[in-house]
Amino acid sequence: MDDIKLAKKMRRELDDEPVLHYVGRLAPSPTGMMHIGHAQTFYVAMQRAVAHQNVYEKQNKLIQNGVPICGPRLSPARLIFRVEDLDIGRCKEHYLVDIIQDLTWFGISWDEGPGSRFEQLDGLLWDMSRCKESVSRVGNDKPPVTRSLESFYQSRRGMIYEAALDLLSKYGYVYACKYSRRQIEAELRRQNPAHIETSPSDVGPQSAPNEGDYDPIFPVALRPSDLTSPRGIAVHDGADVASEKESSKVVSTNWRFRVPDDGKPVCFEDSRCGSCAFTPLVHFGDFLVFSKQGYAAYEMAVVIDDALMGVTEVVRGEDLLVSTARQILLRRALRDCCRQERLAGREPAIFSTALIEAEPRYFHCPLMRDSEGKRMSKRRGSETLRSLRERGMTPEQIVGEFFEKAL
Repeated sequence: MDDIKLAKKMRRELDDEPVLHYVGRLAPSPTGMMHIGHAQTFYVAMQRAVAHQNVYEKQNKLIQNGVPICGPRLSPARLIFRVEDLDIGRCKEHYLVDIIQDLTWFGISWDEGPGSRFEQLDGLLWDMSRCKESVSRVGNDKPPVTRSLESFYQSRRGMIYEAALDLLSKYGYVYACKYSRRQIEAELRRQNPAHIETSPSDVGPQSAPNEGDYDPIFPVALRPSDLTSPRGIAVHDGADVASEKESSKVVSTNWRFRVPDDGKPVCFEDSRCGSCAFTPLVHFGDFLVFSKQGYAAYEMAVVIDDALMGVTEVVRGEDLLVSTARQILLRRALRDCCRQERLAGREPAIFSTALIEAEPRYFHCPLMRDSEGKRMSKRRGSETLRSLRERGMTPEQIVGEFFEKAL
């Protein structure tokens, strides 16, 4: 799809649901070289940001020429580079450097974060003592946005995630759970003798789930019976929380989000897939938001970061459609927590109401599959952007052969 067609398509989307500004994000996990499936997602994310920017520039030119404009006035597009490095054991600095170099060679650029077009890539990106400020130019009508580079690394945002966990636990949306995977499987077999245990993924909850990853629906029977204890905290299996102050820092306990059991589906519109609906306790169960290792799970981290960074459109693979339903529930819960805090005369610790009220748009890209029909992934050693480059392919050839149908 050429730039003109994409711009017209996004213009129609903007007319359907006006968006005053566009903030997208590229969110790699530096656990290996970038395979072409993720490269496709990043290419689509940049193209959609560019298309919005083109519409903005045309509108701005009309305004400067005194032409009346129907609908909202747009602001410049911004694209953020965020490092999702919570899986400390698998994330490596040299992978991050490789990813940035490969994306830069491919022609993908961004406005904020490590390696942005307004910042030189020099030396050890993870050496926080040497981090410079990352400045985003957002147009002549607004001042630049300046953030510490440290804020673009999820591994450095632990205190923010813990504050969110405290807020959710205070109002009974999450509970501490010490049940092991073996205990969960045993309960599933008790409920259904035909249940077949599937081997777990070797990737922890800090990483985004992939197609085919086994995520058993957490049995309702294993939920705590009471979520009305102080700060809404209930603990499984006789475990105790040492004190209110240290409740969210219990490192030996997983924390789960309690999904609604009213049978109502979570519905949302995807800019590519159309209407989507997933029902809690049917398509997914109570999911992890914090792991016993003391790290936020993928679902928790991305919801908070997207809200705090003002992301207006999330572009990712269609294997994460179910995750979108989980994240919508989590965002609703945080919204309710913020409202209750305000009603009590308190300012929410980490969110402004405006940030958490805004719901991003979603665009889920088609999955790229290998010759066996399986989703490309780092774990399977799939084709990488670097390997295509080393074989002599140009960015234009890669787009034409692999990415053209994704827009």
